Amino acid sequence: KQVTLTDKDNNTKQKLSKGDLLVLHLETQPGTGFSWGIAKRDKDQLTLLSKVLLENPNMLPGGKTVQLYTFRATTVGTR
Repeated sequence: KQVTLTDKDNNTKQKLSKGDLLVLHLETQPGTGFSWGIAKRDKDQLTLLSKVLLENPNMLPGGKTVQLYTFRATTVGTR
């Protein structure tokens, strides 16, 4: 299964089974110096599969873009 989270899901708990996908869909404005990064994770529990920056659809200077992080749950555990 796939679980998709946004910044609105901050401080929520999600349950993943081994093999599930976790997708983080986060808005950012790189032109302002604001972007997302991974501060801490247990690499034995979540394997980073991809990190993609989607350009803003309206191509406006300084417009919002979306950062997508995709992880696979590799072991059982809680964080």
